[in-house]
Amino acid sequence: MCGLSWRAAHTARLPFASAALQRVQEGRLRLYTDVGATGADRALLPSVTSVLSVLSKPAVDAWREGKIKKGIEDELLSSARQAPASAPLRQGQRAAVPALVLTRAAIKSAVLSGAKAPMQHMHKAAQFGNEAHAAIDELITGRKEEVPDTDCEKGAEKGGVAAAAVKGGDSNSGAAAGKFSQSRSRKPMPGGRPGGPGSKTGMQRGGYEWSVDAVLDGFKRFASDSGITIDDRGDVYLRCQEYGFAGAADAVCRLPDGGWVVCDWKTSNAIQDTHLLQASAYARALQEMLQASAGDDGATPGCPPSPPPTVEAWVVRFSKTYPAHYEVVRVADQQRAFSTFSSAITIWRTLYCDTPAVFGGEHKLGLAHTFDGPVPSSADDKVLG
Repeated sequence: MCGLSWRAAHTARLPFASAALQRVQEGRLRLYTDVGATGADRALLPSVTSVLSVLSKPAVDAWREGKIKKGIEDELLSSARQAPASAPLRQGQRAAVPALVLTRAAIKSAVLSGAKAPMQHMHKAAQFGNEAHAAIDELITGRKEEVPDTDCEKGAEKGGVAAAAVKGGDSNSGAAAGKFSQSRSRKPMPGGRPGGPGSKTGMQRGGYEWSVDAVLDGFKRFASDSGITIDDRGDVYLRCQEYGFAGAADAVCRLPDGGWVVCDWKTSNAIQDTHLLQASAYARALQEMLQASAGDDGATPGCPPSPPPTVEAWVVRFSKTYPAHYEVVRVADQQRAFSTFSSAITIWRTLYCDTPAVFGGEHKLGLAHTFDGPVPSSADDKVLG
């Protein structure tokens, strides 16, 4: 790979057709429909992330609670004022610790500041995540200036032990790895450097500056270590007809042994269970699309259909600061993970399926009804009807 650009060495046009979909925003819901479809009869499919929004996220809830408390504390301390001394000190008397007096307005301001704190942090993190995803996509698709990959000695090492570690190395069940994933691999970038004046940077956190360059360095190292070939279209739309959902996968890749893998990039502080469910949903959709393109619908009568292609699901998290590193979690129990996701689809349908165009479902109020006048008898009650 000496002298080749990064893109030429690590990407190619893979043999699959992405779904012809377009995004539709309905309020706070992200949906998908066929390109060019208009009108009330268009079929709307929920996005993978919209489906997962119905699930509780304990780690996020705990983080949000901490941010609220910290926001209130910081605002109270900055708004508090010292009470005036009640009497002059006598000779030899030590001054007492001054009391802090808070006004009602200061307390209200602190509560409001605490309530806003989680959303402010989430907005900053989401903005940085979007910038990092865009930078990775630009590198994959060729919309970014490339530098020749001339590190041949290191490149020779990346296809062996390092690639094995990514696929099935340490069996280390971290915060999110225990339920669905089999392996977790963490690779530091040697010789990490702080973001310089010319680097793409985000915001300060804990004294370190978030840097898109750090994410890109970690991404390049991951691509080389794993030996995967990344589809050169970058983000691709995937659709699952059987379960009725769609989404945009960050990358569809081929493994060195020819197998398929869907990768989902993350810049969060940790990999959560919902991230694994998200990747498993993309893998299921790609598996269905690959099987359909293989022509199983027109299989020879009397011959058993060919088994569906195996598609792995990886969640890859990149550090936001130098020294750059990446972490890979492979979804090992995809059947269990997707079964959990399909349960979330059922919940989503119950909550949001309010037009026949979405899943061909009943009206949202089909699970309950409103009434005027006296409370109806139990015989008339259709709460579960």
